[in-house]
Amino acid sequence: MNDAKTMQQKTVCFHITYQDLFIGGIAYETLTDFEKAAQNALVSSVWRKIQDSCLKPRYENDPEFRLQMKSLPALSFVPPAKVEDAFNDLVATMPNTALPVLSYFEDNYIRRVMRGSHQIPPLFEPGLWNNYNRVLQDLPRTTNAVEGFHSSFLKNCDGLHLNFFTYLRRLQQENNKHEVSIIQRIAGAPPPPRKKYLD
Repeated sequence: MNDAKTMQQKTVCFHITYQDLFIGGIAYETLTDFEKAAQNALVSSVWRKIQDSCLKPRYENDPEFRLQMKSLPALSFVPPAKVEDAFNDLVATMPNTALPVLSYFEDNYIRRVMRGSHQIPPLFEPGLWNNYNRVLQDLPRTTNAVEGFHSSFLKNCDGLHLNFFTYLRRLQQENNKHEVSIIQRIAGAPPPPRKKYLD
């Protein structure tokens, strides 16, 4: 329970910080590792709940049940306003044995229903794990491109504590390298081959 409370506090902090990005009534699109982490946590948490509920053998041996369970994290590609309805549609098709997984998913990712009909927001609201709008806008779902740039940039730096002018010169060199690469791609040159890693 302590981990859940800590995550909820981080979520609140994230929302407060995110609200600060609304400048002049314009919402700026941002991408953080937090979003990808939330997506990974969604998939992992469903799998852990399947295991905790002793449903792993059925998941492994019953293709229809496996597809039904994989449908839960797939809700991240449903329009945010329709997530709850899509979840309810999925629940109607699920067997009773899936009830522990469905209850867990509903409490943590859809809504929490308290005594009576009182509802409170889930621990992880759909806005944190939903990718529908990112996919529609053809935006990346990870920060890999930024991390790749950062890694490449650090390789050109002699150390981590550069003075301002050395840092500026390295940044200009990195920018020039990328501009040449863009011009080459526009001219029709094939992209450089990707590194292949062997297992």
